[in-house]
Amino acid sequence: MEIIKVFDDGRLEFGSSGSGAEWTFTATGDYGIIPPLAETVVRKGIECPASHIRELIRADISVANLEVGLTCAGNLKGRGVRGDRELFLRLHRAAPFTAYSFANNHIRDAGAEELRKTFEFFEAENIPYVGGGLSQAEAETPLFLDCKGVKTGILAFAQKENQTAGENTPGANELLANRVLAAAE
Repeated sequence: MEIIKVFDDGRLEFGSSGSGAEWTFTATGDYGIIPPLAETVVRKGIECPASHIRELIRADISVANLEVGLTCAGNLKGRGVRGDRELFLRLHRAAPFTAYSFANNHIRDAGAEELRKTFEFFEAENIPYVGGGLSQAEAETPLFLDCKGVKTGILAFAQKENQTAGENTPGANELLANRVLAAAE
């Protein structure tokens, strides 16, 4: 039996009643490789930002909300919040989260085509993700991970804000009550 404690500061503590495997989970929001971070990497190296997230990724399962539209280095200027895909990969290799969520209000800031390329990039690099896809059907697909013999499902949803997926349009998984309930079932 799983036990979840909710504290006044919003912290959650998961545990078990003594039966079955125990494991840890961390999640973070607004993670992204933005131009000021790129400048830090040039000056101080990839270890500088990597060292700041190692505590988060020590958990058995760690998930970061990738709060940027990833793109190529030549497309970083423009509207919205954008980050360099190649720099993201360098940081991921130095300090990898288990998975990344695309369910947020900036994921399409570099454009639908760049988001398509990002999904292809994640697939090619075998980096797990949730909450986004090439269509709404893909975006709402849960991510299942096995941790110490426990199959765990992760879901991620975002408010519409012009970033959500359509029938044939890449984007985030739209937060709608009926979708949350159906996915949880």
